[in-house]
Amino acid sequence: MTTVEEDRTQARMHGLLAMLRDAETDFRRSYARALEVVTELERERTAAVAGFGTTAGLLAGVLNLSKSAAKARVEQAGLLTPRQSLTGDILPPVLPSTAAELAAGAIGPAHLRVITTTIRRIPAGTHPDTTAQAEHTLATAARRFDPAALTRIGERLLALVDPDGPEPTEEPEEVRELRVRTGHDGTVNLTGRLDPEGGARVLEVLNALNGRRAPVEGVPDPRSLARRNADALVEAMGCQLDEGTLPTRGGQRPHLVLTMRLTDLIDGLGTAVLETGGQLPAAEARRLACDCSVVPMVLGSDSLAPGRRA
Repeated sequence: MTTVEEDRTQARMHGLLAMLRDAETDFRRSYARALEVVTELERERTAAVAGFGTTAGLLAGVLNLSKSAAKARVEQAGLLTPRQSLTGDILPPVLPSTAAELAAGAIGPAHLRVITTTIRRIPAGTHPDTTAQAEHTLATAARRFDPAALTRIGERLLALVDPDGPEPTEEPEEVRELRVRTGHDGTVNLTGRLDPEGGARVLEVLNALNGRRAPVEGVPDPRSLARRNADALVEAMGCQLDEGTLPTRGGQRPHLVLTMRLTDLIDGLGTAVLETGGQLPAAEARRLACDCSVVPMVLGSDSLAPGRRA
């Protein structure tokens, strides 16, 4: 049994939610009216008169919008507001169902971006009735689904409309690239991108190795996903080095080169220097030395290689 105070709280909550829904509906309807104004500005070439050159430039300047946001509004206005033919006749919007849902306040700008992007990807040779049906389906679905879900619906629609996908180019774009930069302290920075196949291969390896470790004394693994992915990449590279299946270089399989004093290696003190200039604690070097070859270097009294002087 609820108390009077609980009833008041519930009533207040429902009242605020109703106000929120009304405000969102008003915002969406206002956005539809703003697009109508954009169409009028475009039709009357106001931007040129005002010295902005284009309507998108005018919107960016007057409304303090980014260039991309301003261009998107001009595109949306051209698709969602009535058009005028060369003879002066008024024609319905290119996307009539979407325009009606926006004017009713049922969908918002984020839904518009999904719908316009999806429609733009429909092949030019598609029958107009098919395109119209796809637009109506998206506009209707936008009433019930958020933009993320609507995007997935759009992808399924595109698969039905164009099951073969876009025609491949004669020379596919090269999308595999990896830039490697080594810092003065030996840290390595990696940036790049992969094509779908290559990316899927890499993700399969990372996902197999980037799981959280078992809790230690009840404390869960504190590593972030980014750190676990980095650890997984290092572990995968270590497996490749250990297997010995990589091509040889100079007659030897790829390997790590550490330079340190033999006494430091034996005592577990000091540091070892990598080829990249980075340093490792002697204890870590001893662990790596369990499977290594030692190349002795005889140094002179001044810790210089024979034949060299400062």
